[in-house]
Amino acid sequence: MHALERPVRQAIPNCKALHTSFAFLGHPPRTSRRCNPRKRHSAVQSTQADTELEQPTHRIPQDADSVAQQALAACQRAFKAGVRRQQLELLLPLIGATDIDDWPGGVRQQFKAVLPMVESILQGLKGTPELQGPLQASIWDQGDAVGAWLGDKLVAVVFPTPETLPQATQAAGVDAAEGKLALLINPQWQPGQVISDFGFGAKRRDCEKFLGAFQDVYYLKQQRISGDEIL
Repeated sequence: MHALERPVRQAIPNCKALHTSFAFLGHPPRTSRRCNPRKRHSAVQSTQADTELEQPTHRIPQDADSVAQQALAACQRAFKAGVRRQQLELLLPLIGATDIDDWPGGVRQQFKAVLPMVESILQGLKGTPELQGPLQASIWDQGDAVGAWLGDKLVAVVFPTPETLPQATQAAGVDAAEGKLALLINPQWQPGQVISDFGFGAKRRDCEKFLGAFQDVYYLKQQRISGDEIL
């Protein structure tokens, strides 16, 4: 993964330490990965599996390391509850932002921000006996910065696109109950559109069938509502 260099870790500034609880709230819209810290409120989401477990209270993470640790804990709880298809939305720390653009380098710059977070999550997951084993890292799409980590027991794809879903399907395996853990991290498609990102006919049905097995296990992103920046 030499074409996309590792970034310098930066804090997520001005995130107030508000208390919230993890709770399954359905599938939220996925519109933007930008983190532009201004006036904020908070909402953090976890999996349906968490409703079967005791609900801990968490603070809004103050930096990228804290986001990664919260996401790791959510993945571990979901895996323990039997969820083998997991989807995550990570709030990324701004690197190289300007006054007019949070991400002047586009998705490749975002990849530099997410890379150490993904590596931290995967390293933590490999501490689970059922998930131990080597992972092979590769770039599936340079232009869209789609990265993948593949192993016999664990698979992770960051910034997956509709075009790379066939590769993700093959890597994850046909049977979601076979034991292999598959992670989709910050997908780059927009659900609920009139013209689907997944095309038409059989191709669309296959994509939607594959994604239908995934549960949102961690969701933290910024949205603008009535002029306020919402976490």
